[in-house]
Amino acid sequence: MTFADLGVQKPDELTKVPVLDLVALAHILEAGNGELGLLEELMGIFQHDQPPRLDKLKGAVNSGDMAVIKDISHAIRGSAGTMGASRLMVAAGMLETCGLGHSAAASPEALFELLVGAYDEARLALGEYLEKNPRGRGEVPN
Repeated sequence: MTFADLGVQKPDELTKVPVLDLVALAHILEAGNGELGLLEELMGIFQHDQPPRLDKLKGAVNSGDMAVIKDISHAIRGSAGTMGASRLMVAAGMLETCGLGHSAAASPEALFELLVGAYDEARLALGEYLEKNPRGRGEVPN
């Protein structure tokens, strides 16, 4: 799947992508038999792993280290996909593409700022999702 498949061809179109993929979150709940335990565990790992990655990524962006930009963006993209953080996944993919040396519609610095914003949105939206989810009944909020 490409960014264009999601209706995103430029960084300023990132808002076309939903912050969360509710289908992916429903799959996590199904895997946990409708209980929040698995989702809470994954969210804890997600919130623990991302800040150090973002710090390393910022350093790589500041130094222009494209290999590190590619590697860390790839890791963030993968964990965002696992968590159903669609917008973050796309933002990380854009920065990963830049790190691969492909032409980007924005600088690594601008893409990094988009990625940080998408992470903050995802973190908040995931927290709200957990708060709104009826515990123990396996229901998925609309």
